Amino acid sequence: DDAALFADIDLNTLAGRAAQYLGKMRISGGRPPECADCKPNFDGNTELNKAEFSKFGIIAQLGADFAFNSSATDIKVPWDVDTSAWYWTFLRECIIRGILKNNPDGSSRPAEMINTATALEIIKRLKAPNYTFDKALLNKADFWTDVTGTDWWTDAAAFAYEKNLLPHRMKTDGGKFRADSTLTRYETAVIFYQLANSQ
Repeated sequence: DDAALFADIDLNTLAGRAAQYLGKMRISGGRPPECADCKPNFDGNTELNKAEFSKFGIIAQLGADFAFNSSATDIKVPWDVDTSAWYWTFLRECIIRGILKNNPDGSSRPAEMINTATALEIIKRLKAPNYTFDKALLNKADFWTDVTGTDWWTDAAAFAYEKNLLPHRMKTDGGKFRADSTLTRYETAVIFYQLANSQ
């Protein structure tokens, strides 16, 4: 069935197809529908916070029916996290796997909007934990214009370049990685969709 799963997506666009993929894989169910017979909205232009991104990442990696790691009992719970909240299972799994670390003050800030560098570092740790960038990439004409090779997120930026995870920024944003910028739900959907198609 190729019918759109969300009321506000266009399957003729990469972003729409990516959102559809997230729906089919049960990575995202979108926003609650406005009526009983309505489809949910994907709400793709809104930003994504750390809690929601951890859910997307874990389900994309392990599947919607993954069994969380119950053997890890010595995990240090961030002081600003509600362990009864919907996101704790996913955030906990990220912490156990070393994909996310608590902040120096012991917090996690799950409601904080996630930036591009942090998001792509999480993706790299999930999909290619041993990846290191080839310095020859810096000489490519179409490589990120704002990546110098000395920042902590250089490996993540190079991984995104090689897998074409941020095609919109490559083509229409002057080829800038924009490490500090937040990610929209559409951009995040495209990341996971591109990853799935590159395997």
